[in-house]
Amino acid sequence: MRSASASRVIQPVAGRGVYSDFLAESGAGLHHVCVAAADTEAFDAMVADAERDGVDVIGRGTMPGGMQFAYLAAADAGAPCVEL
Repeated sequence: MRSASASRVIQPVAGRGVYSDFLAESGAGLHHVCVAAADTEAFDAMVADAERDGVDVIGRGTMPGGMQFAYLAAADAGAPCVEL
């Protein structure tokens, strides 16, 4: 399995969303850590496992092109959110 890491700087430019809400509440800083799923079935299993374990799914959707994502509350993990 190949491993990689990346950092992104995200700046909301219009409207209200998870990033602008985070900035308003917390100021600049780490919003989320991302964990990639191997495929759709693995993604669905990761979300189901989190829900079963009582983790709040605070956002979920599908990006243009079909990639699914979910934000999980993760304050106890050292970041406000984990993105799947």
